[in-house]
Amino acid sequence: MMKMYTTVLAALGVVLGTMAIMQAWGQNREPATTPAGGAIVAAASPKDEAGLNPLYRAWKGQAGKTVTFTRTQQVSGGAPLPAGGVRAANSSTVQFALAEITAERALVKVMTPDNAAGDMLTIPAQVAVDDPAFPKAAGTEKLTIGNTTYVCTKYTYTTNAKAEMGCDGQGLRGSVTVWVADGVPGGVVQRQISLTIRATYAITDILAATESTPATTRVGGAGAGAAEFPKAVPE
Repeated sequence: MMKMYTTVLAALGVVLGTMAIMQAWGQNREPATTPAGGAIVAAASPKDEAGLNPLYRAWKGQAGKTVTFTRTQQVSGGAPLPAGGVRAANSSTVQFALAEITAERALVKVMTPDNAAGDMLTIPAQVAVDDPAFPKAAGTEKLTIGNTTYVCTKYTYTTNAKAEMGCDGQGLRGSVTVWVADGVPGGVVQRQISLTIRATYAITDILAATESTPATTRVGGAGAGAAEFPKAVPE
């Protein structure tokens, strides 16, 4: 009888301990807030799977989706300017469209007004956690774009992918910071890239629109060709 009584007490202790942990987790969560007339989108939840790329995970289940960003590029340094000269920032749009996704990687077509055919960006499913290309969580932050507040997980990593950087890095790696939230195809609501060659390029992408495209996205089928996407018009 004493042995059974001890076992029941131990089980009760486990249950109470679990409830206390869950209650503490709920109390420590920041309450959701939203601007007047706006909506709020929760932060992406970092997973514990070692090496699983959060940017790959954010494209899963997003067949037929295209995301449009407004892009600002500011160049500093480089060749001297005439007296009083100022380098103006260039503004344009850039679109990321899911072309194909398999268990190994996502293929995303990146299109700009100067490159409507697009370049392919490969986002691997797995990246070694000590690889500079692995997106490392760097806290959470709220971003308000239009009437929507996104509670974002911020990630940092480096890349030499021309499609992502928007320019030829000549083999050099750019430093990237992305703000990722659930409910957005690809997860990214803002991207900042810094790259120095002979000049310093500062590139910022801010979410402008998301939309569905005709059923041309292919899911699975490693080695299949890229699907074609019509060019979207920002909302």
